[in-house]
Amino acid sequence: GSSGNWDRVPTGTFPTCSTFSGVGMTKFASFNFKSGTKSIMVSPSLELPKDSYSVSFWMFRDNGYSTNNDMINIYYNNSSDLNGAELLGSVSRYYLSSPVEATANLWYKYEFALPEGSAGSGRYIIIEGVSAYGNNIFLDEFVVREPSSMNGFVLDFDGNPIEWVLVEKVGGINVY
Repeated sequence: GSSGNWDRVPTGTFPTCSTFSGVGMTKFASFNFKSGTKSIMVSPSLELPKDSYSVSFWMFRDNGYSTNNDMINIYYNNSSDLNGAELLGSVSRYYLSSPVEATANLWYKYEFALPEGSAGSGRYIIIEGVSAYGNNIFLDEFVVREPSSMNGFVLDFDGNPIEWVLVEKVGGINVY
């Protein structure tokens, strides 16, 4: 097919939606592109000091054009194109397509682990939009992060361990 584009938009149409957060989101215009049109959006070059990173984002899943499987494919690569890229996962625009969600016209968060051996510089995350001539695809809050972990001990005044204490990190992890 022809080549499509990814655009930054403040609001969404076909389907109508607002950003998940902030004042902008990215749009793949499936509604305007003939079926089979594909376009990639490439991250800046990433330096990952170790393995175990993940990529997450929010995607608007709607109930329009149920037989048109507009979708995105998420890839990891050590070059800024799809040659030799590793598919991390795929998400369909229609809410009852894979992965199935309970409610239409809402934002859902997806997270994919980067593969073993991904540490190093010159690493890229590539999002490929695939049009089936259905509604547009909207993504927001695209994040590449190192998974967090927390461990340790909670001690009483005399230095004795206290078991089953919930420790929470604000905006992060919970552990007992």
